[in-house]
Amino acid sequence: MAKKKSTKNETVEILDIKLNEEVQEEEKGKVEETDKVEKVTIIDPIIVKKKVELVKVVPMRDLNNVYIGGVYYTFKKGVEQRVPEDVERVLRERDLIK
Repeated sequence: MAKKKSTKNETVEILDIKLNEEVQEEEKGKVEETDKVEKVTIIDPIIVKKKVELVKVVPMRDLNNVYIGGVYYTFKKGVEQRVPEDVERVLRERDLIK
């Protein structure tokens, strides 16, 4: 038969509370000594670009590996796809979308 595991309840009392407080005070002093102000210089600020807005287009014919604006696109006839506004403008000028 399996033995039952017994649990022990122990209470621990801290007798040297003042000792712990002294150690914490010493640690605070060490942290303050190591914190030194360093000269910070700002290099070129980060410029956040405007988010590119996507528009929905539905091509009138299949287009494979169309290179527009440095990116290759593949379109299927009648399938709606989201593209940047510039790509939509190029496709509309060529009468490739509805």
